[in-house]
Parts: sequence; C-alpha cells; structure tokens
Amino acid sequence: MLSISHTLFSIFILRLLSLIFPLFFFFSFPNILISIISANFCDFDIFWLKKISTHHRLVFHLPLFYLVLFIGVSIITYPLTYYYIILLIFIQIFFHLFTDYVTGRTAGIYWFYPLLNKQYSLFAIKPRLGNYHPYIKNKGKMKKHFIFYFQNRLLVVFELFLCLLGIVAFFI
Repeated sequence: MLSISHTLFSIFILRLLSLIFPLFFFFSFPNILISIISANFCDFDIFWLKKISTHHRLVFHLPLFYLVLFIGVSIITYPLTYYYIILLIFIQIFFHLFTDYVTGRTAGIYWFYPLLNKQYSLFAIKPRLGNYHPYIKNKGKMKKHFIFYFQNRLLVVFELFLCLLGIVAFFI
C-alpha cells in the first residue's frame, strides 16, 4: 500500500477509536502525529532495502515480532497513564500489516514467521515485478511494478476508499 494511504487510513483509525473509546483515545494533534508515524513505521525499512520484493521480509513487517513486543511493553507499562499511546501505536502497526496483506502485489506478509516461512496476501503476488532497488533509477522495472499494482481495480478502489475515509475523518 502507498504511504499516503497508510497515513490517511491511520487518521480514520484514530477517529474511529476516539468515537468508540472517547476516554482513552483523543482526536488531537499529538495523537494524529503518533498515528501517522506508527502507521508508517513498518515502512522505514525502505531506507536499507536492496529490492522492493524483499520489503516485507525484514523484522518491521513481522506480526509475531510486534505481538511479542506489545506483550512485553504492556507488561512493563500497563498501569501507567500513557498506556493508551502504546496501545495506539500497536493498533496502527497492525492495521498497517493488515492493509499490506490486502494490497500486497509483489510481497505478502509473513504472518507466522519464524514458525512458517510463507507469505500471505489476499491477491496473487509476483515478486519478480519488485526486483528493483527503490532508490536506483529503474524506470522500466518501476513502471511494470506500478502497472501491475494498479491493474487490480478492486485493490485501487479499496485503497482510494481508505484514503477517502481518512480525509473525511480528519474534517468531521
């Protein structure tokens, strides 16, 4: 999924949480920033990748890593007053992983790694279309990747819908 989609959808998630749990999650500027950073945190690995197709193989995209981390951090910080911030961070990270699962085209999510070394994606993935470096100019390969990504109309509508939800949530 594109970063702008993760960003806008994180705003929607925060708005939804603030409506369902108004005593814990506030729709405020600091929480919007925390949501945006958390929702894009998984993609920080883009800075040291060699290929787009290996993007989801690093620790930043491993759900079991975050689950263990969340349990550990929760045990340490639960009684503290800022626990809701930690919960917000992990909720945004897990929504990032879920939307990457739905929209993954060249790499899936390793939901059960290291127990299973298998990628999961809602749609068929083609890793060969992601065999290019994200910062070295590979216009031909990049173009093929994006053409393949946007061929799936359902995926495009889904991603645009998530963006629209985020925009509406920000302004209501």
